[in-house]
Amino acid sequence: MAVNQGEDTVQIIKDAVDIAEIIGEHVSLKRAGTNLKGLCPFHSEKTPSFTVNPDRKTYHCFGCGEGGDVFSFMMNFHRLSFVEALKELARKYQIPLPEKPLNPQELEKAQKREALQSANERPPSSSTSSCFPTPARKRPASILTNGASPRQSPRSSAWALPRTVGIFSSTPCPSRIAPSRRPGRQA
Repeated sequence: MAVNQGEDTVQIIKDAVDIAEIIGEHVSLKRAGTNLKGLCPFHSEKTPSFTVNPDRKTYHCFGCGEGGDVFSFMMNFHRLSFVEALKELARKYQIPLPEKPLNPQELEKAQKREALQSANERPPSSSTSSCFPTPARKRPASILTNGASPRQSPRSSAWALPRTVGIFSSTPCPSRIAPSRRPGRQA
């Protein structure tokens, strides 16, 4: 079963939810006239530019331009999809969500999505953990410049790249060639 997210379901949840309460759980809000003000949770600031209008059930930050309704706040702050934000708010305010039956294609797609999510939540197996070096492992000498150990200072001669320097130093720089000898110029 999937959540039926029709406009009437969304509107019922939006009407029941107090946006000031939801945002107030994460931001310290102070009354400023009819609005509430606080520090924006989406960027760092010293003076409050984040406003919540409980009458219109919207929020807006004049610093970063972020704004919207309670669903967009949940989606941005908690990094949720719209359906996840809808389910979370319905659960918090004890609003039953109507569900619609899935057709076979939607059911297969939902099962694949759940399998991917569970695979991403599992810790990596021992076979994949060796792919990524840990700080305790030593790096192979071939990765380091000229086999120099990381303990050598960058100013020591072992960090120099004689092969690379030799390639570039054998060809004179065009700006150091006398103007009469530059290609394409006649003296």
